[in-house]
Amino acid sequence: MGPYSEHLQIERAERVKSLLARNDLSDWARNFWEGVVRNLAHNEHDYNHRVVNAYGKNFRPINFHNNFTRI
Repeated sequence: MGPYSEHLQIERAERVKSLLARNDLSDWARNFWEGVVRNLAHNEHDYNHRVVNAYGKNFRPINFHNNFTRI
């Protein structure tokens, strides 16, 4: 998991909301995707809390911007 990005969370919500606009979803699928939208992290604190719960308190995000060098 990367660092928290409000922009990415908004993109995720918009993609799921467009899926929910479909009329051909089963009740199970609609319920599942509504839960996904409800459970998106709305701030960095919530996001980091979920990362710690999922990966442990020693989890450190990787800074991808500094790990790659140009050849």
